[in-house]
Amino acid sequence: MSHLHIPDGFIPPFWLLLGFILTALMLAICLRRVRGDDRARRLPRLGIVSALMLIGMSAEIA
Repeated sequence: MSHLHIPDGFIPPFWLLLGFILTALMLAICLRRVRGDDRARRLPRLGIVSALMLIGMSAEIA
C-alpha cells in the first residue's frame, strides 16, 4: 500500500485551499475531455494511467 501521512497543521491553510482548487479544476477539465470518448478508447488509457500511478506511488523518495 502506498500512502503518505502529513501531520495535522503542517500545510498552511492557503496552500491546502489552493491545492483543492487546482485539483478540482484539473478534474473538471479531464472529465469534460473524456465525456465524448467512447469506451473502446477510454479503457486502454485507464489501464496505462493506472499502471503509471502504481509505479509512481511505489517509488521511494529519499
